[in-house]
Amino acid sequence: MARCTTRSTEDNGKPRSQVARHFTKRAKGGSGSPKGQDVGKKKTIRKKKSAKAVKKKGKKAKTNSTGDVSLVFESLSEVEPEEITWIWDKRIVAGKVNIIYGDPGVGKTYLLLYILACVSKGQDFCDSSSCEAGEALVVTAEDGISDTIRPRLDQLGADVAKIHYLSIVRQGDDEVFLDLSKHLPAFEATLRQNPNIKVVMLDPLAATLGKTDSHRNSEVRAVLGRLAKMAEKLGVTIIAIDHLAKGQGKAIYRGIGSIAFTAAARAVWQVVKDPDDEARRLFLPVKCNLAKAEGLAFRVTDKGVVWDKGSVTITPDQVAAAEAMASTDDSEPTAREEAKRWILGLLKNGPKPSREIAEQARVDKLCWRTVKYAKRELGVRSEFDGNAWSWLPPAPKLKKSGRPQMGSTPRRAKHKKARPKKVKV
Repeated sequence: MARCTTRSTEDNGKPRSQVARHFTKRAKGGSGSPKGQDVGKKKTIRKKKSAKAVKKKGKKAKTNSTGDVSLVFESLSEVEPEEITWIWDKRIVAGKVNIIYGDPGVGKTYLLLYILACVSKGQDFCDSSSCEAGEALVVTAEDGISDTIRPRLDQLGADVAKIHYLSIVRQGDDEVFLDLSKHLPAFEATLRQNPNIKVVMLDPLAATLGKTDSHRNSEVRAVLGRLAKMAEKLGVTIIAIDHLAKGQGKAIYRGIGSIAFTAAARAVWQVVKDPDDEARRLFLPVKCNLAKAEGLAFRVTDKGVVWDKGSVTITPDQVAAAEAMASTDDSEPTAREEAKRWILGLLKNGPKPSREIAEQARVDKLCWRTVKYAKRELGVRSEFDGNAWSWLPPAPKLKKSGRPQMGSTPRRAKHKKARPKKVKV
């Protein structure tokens, strides 16, 4: 006992265990030293421990502070009205974000390079709309500069000295592709240093978003909102290309990812094939709430982009409906549909032994599992006649009109067992 006291003795010769009890007594409001000395020390120690425990659990401390956030209101009387300006009248808005959607290989990039060629020379567009001359910047992640972009621009008669391309983005010692979620300040600074650049081509838009989840509205709006603000501030027109999502639906919802892409753009267009002419392309408005726009038609030939005279009145939704109808008419029957026809052909003269049906399926190279599924959907029943199993032709299915229809087995009525009534004794 004496040895233990000697090892843990401090603070005026008191054993450490007594000192600990003394501190505890003071913290609980008991007798001891005056307030504000050891009591505060003990409480501080306890707070530090709780903070460490919270840190280990991964929780963040809550705060009600507003920080440095402040809201500024201005009167609209101090805002000078401005007229809408266009790169291409009633089609491509100047100083805004514009998007052109389309399936791969339909001619989106060719169309956009045609716009850049007109801008580089100040040449009028196909509908006689005037075009102010300027320089352009190409940002592409799909097409090669030397084997695709430059030959097409030469074919379109562009002044290639006024069209530039983004070759490298240096991030430290690494070379990466443009990521607007990270590189927008540097991108803006570069455009400020080159004020003659009036149009920026992003092909495709999704490739410039980095790790941004294109299906989350909040993340897409955070990036495109800042991009739109930069375009308006510098007077630079952004024309982005992106792909259409698979499946059918309204044109305004056909873009890949969130609806925020369409919402953030001031003008949205779609390039589609003409349902009546495979070689003809339609340039159709999806969203253009700043002006009433009309569609145009063009063809991609050895001479570049050749435009048809006049405008087109068909809408993207009408084109999608026509494509859906054509795909339904021209679609080949599925394996199960073929199996159904095969079964009905075998049973058209009456029941057939199951063994013969299986052997015939093997000869005709039909998957037996598919045949079984088709049999069940047709309502074909099997029956044992004492010697072998046979398949019976499907029983007629009654319509509401009372006429029989082939393809269904009538369900047997379920009879509920009568429960004996309880008799009070």
